[in-house]
Amino acid sequence: MDAQERRSVSAQIFIIDDSSFKEREQEELAHLAKVRSLKILRGVSSYSIWAVCVICRLCIVSLFFGAITPACPASEPVVGQTVTNIETIELRGVDGKRVDLVGPGEVLRVIAVERSRVLVSRGKPGWVSEDDILPLAEAQSRLANRFRTGAGPTEYLARGNIRVALGELELGLADLQKAVEYSGDPADYLPALGYGLLRNQQHGKAIQTFSRAIDLDRKIAAAHMGRGLAYFQAGQLSAAETDFAHALEIESNNAFALKYAG
Repeated sequence: MDAQERRSVSAQIFIIDDSSFKEREQEELAHLAKVRSLKILRGVSSYSIWAVCVICRLCIVSLFFGAITPACPASEPVVGQTVTNIETIELRGVDGKRVDLVGPGEVLRVIAVERSRVLVSRGKPGWVSEDDILPLAEAQSRLANRFRTGAGPTEYLARGNIRVALGELELGLADLQKAVEYSGDPADYLPALGYGLLRNQQHGKAIQTFSRAIDLDRKIAAAHMGRGLAYFQAGQLSAAETDFAHALEIESNNAFALKYAG
């Protein structure tokens, strides 16, 4: 796991509605509107071909099964919905460049939907394939299948993050603790546990957990950011500002640090 992935694998369970990223969201949405206008014109000619294909497929189904049974529609993302991912995924901008790296089980907000891709954000908006994201409950259900055949630290991390996001704090914290215990490099997993403890209002334990991660690797922005939040919520503002500054030194566009550092 490289340094950039390590900074992003930690769970960020706080959804940011930060004005500093509204301009980027508006740019992405404006670009989407232009693309949709062009695709409407192209779609008129392609619709007939699509309709013929559908009819042919239905005929084939009727030949084999004697009747046409409508399939259950797949769960599609909706604007404003919170979703997550089971594997680490990349978010990309209009130019195709990576804008964020999202670890397993992190919570994302849906901003826009365009065919098979979705504009999502946890502070820095970017596009991702619709196949890579799931509603929280559905992701939890899919993870259950993996646990039946054996699970490692990544699965415990993902399920723990999702459980915490759903308010199942005790179960989530237990999973995040196991992720730390089973991992060969706890620095990658400690920040997620710290955020879970912070969500459970256990500020002292959260500070200890983030500090342990920082002692193991001082270049994890999420650990500095999490400890800063813990200090902030505990009323230790000077210590919080120091950690926010360290987070920005490591990752200058960290959405969470930018929200609180100013």
